Amino acid sequence: MLVYAVIAAAKNSSPVITFLLTVELSLDFGIAVILVALLRLGLRYEVWLGGMERKVVLGFSVFSTFQIVNNTFMKQWMMKYFSWWVSASVASFEVAMLIWIAPLLRPLPSMTPPTLFSEEESVTVLKQALERMRRIAKEMKRVARSKWK
Repeated sequence: MLVYAVIAAAKNSSPVITFLLTVELSLDFGIAVILVALLRLGLRYEVWLGGMERKVVLGFSVFSTFQIVNNTFMKQWMMKYFSWWVSASVASFEVAMLIWIAPLLRPLPSMTPPTLFSEEESVTVLKQALERMRRIAKEMKRVARSKWK
């Protein structure tokens, strides 16, 4: 990412601004790719996000998407209006902050001590978890074998 940013900066009349915008675009794109990959893994292995985590992911997604789209499509026009662009970036970050802060305004629910399962329920839950882990391990082995052939 940094090499790409240095090359782009060297080709432009405003190298510092171009370097910063290119690094920002690369970081935002990296964040978006990582979020999508983690969400995809969570869906694949049935790990669901709680309300607070969902809001954080949504906030990062809104901010990163806004930055990627605007840096990609408006780069050639931004140099003239750099101060306007900074204001737009700040506004998109403020929207993300509002999304993140909304669940934090409400106090977290009090934690109740966990109830213990009976021995039979514990054995059943453990068997289900082990079976699921075996399926995942079997699938990972299958993918690894097909990938390396």
